[in-house]
Amino acid sequence: MGQHPSKHDRTSGAIQMQTYTSNTPTYLTETNEKEVQIETKPISSPPSLLTLEPPPPALLNPFTTTSYQTPRQRRSINLGKRNSKRMLAEDEYHDTLTTFLQEYNLVFVVDDSTSMRDNGRWQEVTDVLASIAPICAKHSPDNTGIDIYFLNHHAVSDTSQLGFSTTARGNKGGYTNLQTASQVREIFNAIEPRGPTPFGARLNQLLQPYLRLVENMRIAYYNYHNSINAGSSSAHSPDSRTAAAEYNETERRFYVKPLYVIALTDGAFTDDALKELVRAGKRLDRCRAVPWQLYVQFLQVGQDEGARAFLEVLEGDLKREREREGMGREMVVFPGKGVEYDYRYGGLSAEGVLSGVVKAVSSWV
Repeated sequence: MGQHPSKHDRTSGAIQMQTYTSNTPTYLTETNEKEVQIETKPISSPPSLLTLEPPPPALLNPFTTTSYQTPRQRRSINLGKRNSKRMLAEDEYHDTLTTFLQEYNLVFVVDDSTSMRDNGRWQEVTDVLASIAPICAKHSPDNTGIDIYFLNHHAVSDTSQLGFSTTARGNKGGYTNLQTASQVREIFNAIEPRGPTPFGARLNQLLQPYLRLVENMRIAYYNYHNSINAGSSSAHSPDSRTAAAEYNETERRFYVKPLYVIALTDGAFTDDALKELVRAGKRLDRCRAVPWQLYVQFLQVGQDEGARAFLEVLEGDLKREREREGMGREMVVFPGKGVEYDYRYGGLSAEGVLSGVVKAVSSWV
């Protein structure tokens, strides 16, 4: 990544706009018991799960057509096994994307280090996300846009009339519900890429609240299930249809929407992202979260061979660390793993990124 200015030389890149409403998404806030409305008070220590009886099988991947599914999940998707083309067929692409946006929260984390100024990389990311925002708004069930966070720049303004929000709370400051290309371009045009590449620290800031929410809801789910089991001997045995309905309602009550993070970067990181990824995976394993609860996907911006080599080394290191730690889940996607793009033919594109995302998720059934 070359030489970077020290943190004292960095500009804040604060965007001076007319208004924003501070509106931190639920999945990036601290756990709020009133918000989730659970009767059992969440327990702060995840290891307590180890002493609990296992509940019924959790929700299966929303991209499968077996076992429990919500009404949205029943809209099963065909991932085009019959289609050997490089991209998903157009109808499959749109149907699959709609299903994905119904079942996942999508967050982009953008490298805004100094080297992103070079070779049109900043413009490439701007163009891609400006194209993705209206596509996601169109296909999401409630016309929700995309969320964007940067490594060095943090949103600081909380007053605007532009129709999207910032999350200036704490260190998580980013931009949420971006629905149009003009909104994305306005943000990128106001930020000057400058500073190091602290992906580990930024992932930690963004994932900690989400992981706590997942842990607390899983513990509450286990406690609820065990309390039901404890009183079942004297209770009347419901028929299978009633039992299934009650089970489905319980699943929905303690469900935390999965999170898909796309990290766009042009090179080597300046801190230990591997440690944060392993830590997140171990926490999800420990609380027995569903296998598709969290994905982090790295996409390379530009064609730098050193950057590509760095991501390949990170992939190998993560694989070895997963084996050493006994991590069951595969939650990190690297360039070339399902992503439909080739830098020899023009680099990143909106359709390539989104098509690759849904294929990567659905391949881990």
